[in-house]
Amino acid sequence: MNILLYLKQPFPKAKNKWRNIILISLFVSLFLFIFQPFGIGRMENSLRKFIFIGGFGLVSLIILIVDLIIIERIFQGFFKEKNWYLYKELLWLFFIVFTIGLGNLTYTVTCFEQRLTLSYIIKFEVVTFAIATFPISIFTISKNNYLLHRHKSSANKLNNILKGNSINKQKKQSTILYSYNERDKMEFDINNLYYIESKGNNIELNLFENNHITKRTIRNTLKKSLEYLADSPDLVQCHRAFIVNLNKVTNVKGNSQGLVLQLSNCDTEVPVSRSYVKDIKDKLC
Repeated sequence: MNILLYLKQPFPKAKNKWRNIILISLFVSLFLFIFQPFGIGRMENSLRKFIFIGGFGLVSLIILIVDLIIIERIFQGFFKEKNWYLYKELLWLFFIVFTIGLGNLTYTVTCFEQRLTLSYIIKFEVVTFAIATFPISIFTISKNNYLLHRHKSSANKLNNILKGNSINKQKKQSTILYSYNERDKMEFDINNLYYIESKGNNIELNLFENNHITKRTIRNTLKKSLEYLADSPDLVQCHRAFIVNLNKVTNVKGNSQGLVLQLSNCDTEVPVSRSYVKDIKDKLC
């Protein structure tokens, strides 16, 4: 595979950020305790050395909270999973390493009352990247390959099932979907519904009408709309922002983020979150 195409593959955003923050902070402290770089090995007082190393872990913890919690929350649009790729993940991780390096550099200079020079900054960052680059790259690429293989395998199995199924042509079934406050309503043929997408405080129904997909919006939530559509077993939530009509699925693709559903007569591909993969499998099987 071309390296550029490989790096542009979708990549999943970490769900448990706090676990990663704590584990990385502990790893930094443990690594420094074992290898004792940056002059730590020359410290004679064991208690002072232990406290000093713990400080590195605390600084890393603070930097990670800023990067993974505060920055990602401020720039939510940039960090949306649907726009996240392997190359973005690697670049973001290297930026985090850089900021951790700066934070720990400031901590080291403050503790040792050392003069801050450009050469020392470069030396510190080079050592930091030398320590972090290899494990980060190996872990990220291995995770991508594992998830890619796993989800492609699931997609192939589901496609084999789909080959034996045909899209059911059912009689017209008029359905009414009410708004969240039940002041408004929308009437449509349930067999024309392809998928529902959450759009802020509204949901957008994608219906096949007049030989093309039309979009109709009503104020509601996916959870509430599922309650109104409970008599339609083919309608299944597959993502925090999507409900799909499984009767319209013609093909399943897999990437490291999960599965992607292709629908008949529809250009839009509907994502399946990792947490919903099992539900989709059970329904299609």
